[in-house]
Parts: sequence; C-alpha cells; structure tokens
Amino acid sequence: MKYLNLKDPKVHAEILAFITDEMAENSDLEGDEDPDDALPDQTTPNDISFQDMEESFHSSDDDALPCEVTENPVIMDEEDNPDESDLEAFDITWEKKLTPPKSFSSYQLCQNYGNAVTVDSDAPHLIFSLFFTSTFMNLIVEQSNLYASQHHANLDLTIEELKDFFGLLIVMGFNKLPSLRLYWSKDLNFASQRIMDVMPLKRFLKILRFLHLNDNTRMPLKGQFGYDKLYKVRPLFEQLNTTFHHAFNPSRCISIDESMVKFKGRSSLKQYMPLKPIKRGFKVCVAACANTGYCLSMSVYTGKEEKAGTSKMSLGEQVVSQLTHLFKGKGYCLFFDNFFSNVSMMSSLLQQNFFCCGTIQQRRKFFPKSYMMDDKQMKTVDSDFACSEEISVVKWRDRGKKSVLSAPCTTPMLLHLF
Repeated sequence: MKYLNLKDPKVHAEILAFITDEMAENSDLEGDEDPDDALPDQTTPNDISFQDMEESFHSSDDDALPCEVTENPVIMDEEDNPDESDLEAFDITWEKKLTPPKSFSSYQLCQNYGNAVTVDSDAPHLIFSLFFTSTFMNLIVEQSNLYASQHHANLDLTIEELKDFFGLLIVMGFNKLPSLRLYWSKDLNFASQRIMDVMPLKRFLKILRFLHLNDNTRMPLKGQFGYDKLYKVRPLFEQLNTTFHHAFNPSRCISIDESMVKFKGRSSLKQYMPLKPIKRGFKVCVAACANTGYCLSMSVYTGKEEKAGTSKMSLGEQVVSQLTHLFKGKGYCLFFDNFFSNVSMMSSLLQQNFFCCGTIQQRRKFFPKSYMMDDKQMKTVDSDFACSEEISVVKWRDRGKKSVLSAPCTTPMLLHLF
C-alpha cells in the first residue's frame, strides 16, 4: 500500500500518467473519501447560511456524522475487484452458437404504464403532499418536538408551521442569497417581504436547529446490530421510496446507475472521485424508468464495510437487488453499466424473471475470454460473441474495446455508440 502527497505537483502528473482510458471509464463507486477533509474549513459565500445558523444556536448535539479523515488516498491496484470477492462459483458452459431466447419471447409484461395516481399538475402543493403525507409530516413534528425537549428547549412545532418552513426553503432554493439572514435584511436590495411575512428569522432558525426525523435515544451504536449510518434520515428515504413505487408504473425498461450529489462539507459518507464530473459528494444509486427518467427507488452508498457482512453477493448485485426487489417476477428489463454487471448476477436475475443488459469488464469472473478473439487481434469494426443458454456476451471494437453482457441472448443486433 503506497501513500502519496497530493500537494506535490509531480505526484499529480504521475497519477494522471498512471490512469488509463479504461480506468477512467470504469471508475465506479469505490472512491476514497475526500482528502480535503483533513484541511481546515474554508468558508465561501454559499456556506455563510450554515455559519449563521451555528452562531445563533450553539449545539452540544453530536448530530454531525463522524468525520473519517483521510489525509492521503490509497491508490488501489487496478486488478483489485472487491465486488466479486465473495461470489460463489457456479457451472456455466459457453459456446459459439446463438440460442433463441425462449423465456423473453414467451413472457408478456402485465403492467400498466404511467401514473398510478391522479394529481393536478396545476397544484404543486398536491404533488408535494403526495410525497410528504400528513402521516409523515406528523412524524417530523413529533420527532422535532421530542428532540427539542431532549435539549431542554420548547419548540412547540405544528404541521401548519412545518409546511410554512418547507415553503420558505423552496423559495430560498430558487431565490438564492449569499447569507441566510439577508432574506430578513433591512436592506431592500436583499430583503424578501414574502419570507418575512411568513415567519421571523429567529423562529426559522429555531425550527432549523431542532428539525429531526428519528429518536436519537434508540439509535444503535456502531458495532451493534441494526447500526445504520443513515439512521437520522432513514424515515425520509423510506417514505420517498414507498411513494415513488406507488405513484407511478414504469415502462418495461428500467435503468440502474449511480449518481453524485455535490457536497463539500464534512461527512463520513462523502466520497472523492477525481475522475468524475462531480468529484466530491454523496453517491446515490438509482433505479429509474428508462422512458421517462422517473425515479423508482434510490439508495445512498454508505461504504464497503457496511455491505460486507455474510452476504455472498457482490456489492453491485446487492444494490441491484435492493433497488428492484419490488419488481421481481414481472418480466422487467434492467439496464446498467459495468460496475453492476457480472455473469452470476445475470443468471440469478433470470431466475427472478428479470431480463438484463449491461456493459461488462473482461476481468470479471466467468467472462468467456478464451472463447473470444484476443483484443490485439481485433481491428476496427470487428466483433465476436459467446453464448450460454440464455446469456450472451458480445464484444466489438470501434474507438475502443467494448463488451456487452445480455440475458437473454438475442439475434445479432446493430449497436450504436453516442
């Protein structure tokens, strides 16, 4: 294991020279935490609002997630593949013969496509209420008042006042100012009369200070059964995922991918991915309707150690299983990239009546490398394939080498790259 000083310009050059095109393409969820966590805080204009809140309400609470400082990132070997370390071996035989896909052609999806509930699109508050139901709002009010009482404060929050609070947050979202206090400023260049009419600054900050979703006294500690890094916001994710599923019926095609939520603060959940457009933030894995982009379910990546346990599934397979468990046995088609794809997962998903397609890395276990042309022998536009019952691998070369894993296997098809 080698540690490097990222402040040295020579090291930057060495790292960039070490990174190949394939590594840049396949830089998935296994990023190190941001090395900038070890540096002192640097306040920017966009951070002033949080500074204002902290100055007004000094808290002894340990709500902030622990900061796991990584001063020097670990450079992982390119061949390291933690995703498949626990996969169980299974028998698979490859051949150079296309087999007609029986299960896919005989399976008809019995699912209506589109909205599952009727919502007036001209009434945004009704759409908001669809996700933030009265039951969920009651939970927030109850937990916030409880949290305030645990700190010897009287919040006395009501549902109507909570709605006002959320409304102010929405207005602040599309009317951004460098400081939270400026919305209540006496300077007419910044003051928002609409916000000031709804709630005074001190009340807004007090609600912000004690807003809570889960009882801290019941939170399992690290190392205990049921420990959850997202315990304090878990009710929100459960509520959203439940509503996502009940409000909309997706098309037959479902896309699964990871997304980055930009965040530069301190958190043990923050990931650092130097090769991604958004380099610092929270990783969120999402299953979405491929036709509309509607989010069907989401899961925040909380680290490899939490996923380990006694599971025999790879990390990618665990994510796919978690995001799609409500769609089992219905004949949906799943599409994902090479972080999630592996042969054993495809076989398992077929048994659950899922049909899949995704790019795959040639170093994955059970990849039929010996049945296909060597990379060095392939010229531009060359292609090759291998099949095993209803699973197929297609490999071709244009601007680079590409491999696609598909279940069920299909007749020869034309592939386009954009």
